[in-house]
Amino acid sequence: MKNGKAARGIVKQVQAFLREAEVEAYLVGGSVRDHLLGKELHDLDFAVSDDAMRLSRRFADLVGGAFVPLDTQNATARVVLRFEEDGETHAGGSSAYRRLNIDFTTLRGHEITRDLAHRDFTVNAMAIALDEILDENPTIIDPFDGQTDLSQRVVRGVQPDIFREDAGRLLRAVRIATQLQGHIEPVTASWLRADGDLLGDVSKERIRDELIKILILPNSRWSLEQIARLDLLGTLLPELEAGQGIPARAEGDEDIWSHSLKSLEAAEKYLGTLGIGNHGQNDPSLGKSLAAVHYELHDYWIEEMVVDRPRFALLKFAVLLHDVGKPAVVSQDSEGKRIFEGHETAGAAITREIFRRLKFASREEEWAADGVRTHGQPAHLTSQYLQDKRAIYRFFRDTEEGAPVALVISLTDYLSRPKRKEGLPEWPQFAEEIGKLYSYYFTPGHALVHPPTLLNGNELMRRLHLQAGPEVGQLLEAIREAQAADLVHTREEALEYGQRWLQQN
Repeated sequence: MKNGKAARGIVKQVQAFLREAEVEAYLVGGSVRDHLLGKELHDLDFAVSDDAMRLSRRFADLVGGAFVPLDTQNATARVVLRFEEDGETHAGGSSAYRRLNIDFTTLRGHEITRDLAHRDFTVNAMAIALDEILDENPTIIDPFDGQTDLSQRVVRGVQPDIFREDAGRLLRAVRIATQLQGHIEPVTASWLRADGDLLGDVSKERIRDELIKILILPNSRWSLEQIARLDLLGTLLPELEAGQGIPARAEGDEDIWSHSLKSLEAAEKYLGTLGIGNHGQNDPSLGKSLAAVHYELHDYWIEEMVVDRPRFALLKFAVLLHDVGKPAVVSQDSEGKRIFEGHETAGAAITREIFRRLKFASREEEWAADGVRTHGQPAHLTSQYLQDKRAIYRFFRDTEEGAPVALVISLTDYLSRPKRKEGLPEWPQFAEEIGKLYSYYFTPGHALVHPPTLLNGNELMRRLHLQAGPEVGQLLEAIREAQAADLVHTREEALEYGQRWLQQN
């Protein structure tokens, strides 16, 4: 079994604990699949012949892990461990920590082959006995020939009612096919289509988690195309399905859905350039433009805003949704051309609705919505070659935490267009200008992002003899813009500028 020294030590602890408890136990499911693929294990799934809830709580107490009940009805619980792995470090030099999830499920049917018969897909219906899990070549219990399907990268259902037993498997089928870089076997796909409406009965939290797992993987465009082809998109994200058949631009036949998928593909090129999440594509111009902030961006995107939800997966979701407001606002101008006035604002509102529906955290919702709302601004800035410092300041002020998202969407919009939009520079120049905006964002206290505070409202009112009211806030904001434009540097200059502003306004 491929794993680091620390992780193997934890596996030995599990073995010793279960032996002492005198229970029959097996490593099952995705853990066996990943072992056969030679992957390092980040999750361990055990089927045990005793009360899994009680055992997992005891093991969590023993090793100092977090006990998380997953499914009380089916007696499934998780122990979460966090540990430092074999002296590894992150790019910034800090210690590399790993999280290991250890799941315990009560053995169904009181016998391993009966338990495997209730699992979803043949590639997950395999097991390894407890005593052999650290062996280099353990005996694989494989009653449904999952090893053959795994070698051929086929996702095949164990029996016809797998989706009726658990509708959460509908999205899992797509995710596993993506992981294997394979396909869903035709009969299984027919079962999936027949039971696809059951996806609406799955908890929103579980749908969210499956969607994030899909977006963490490379080649998410293929995953979303499969979701659409299997008739799941209308239940999962009807707002995206609404973009099918509606042209994405004033001219051209490409619809909003196709453009969104191309943008998602371009986002993976951006992530690949930064070496994130096994997204292997690379763009030399982009790499050069981001070189100065490569490590800052890398650490920013891999950070988890919420446990198991890294920013880069949320970014891909925001990119996918960036034009979701267009169907609601599409109209024609006086010359009969399609226009989408206000689609960014409409898209931000819809993005919020989707994030709330899928039970994302409020900070994730605001972050993504801010990026969608302002995603058109960077293109306007780069068309001016970053000469207007006030405009740059306003962009960072308006986007708040969503600035990195808006900048990526501007890049993906450029890369996914069939031809360069009039007024924008060529790709190397465009990428360079976006790289400059990123460098401003990641420079602490940069005047174009966070101008230093020279005066507060109370001092401004006292020195300029003002009454409390909205005018004070407007004046403070005008002074900050003047700082960004390099017109004000000191408190006295700020007061002088404020006096002139009051006279003019």
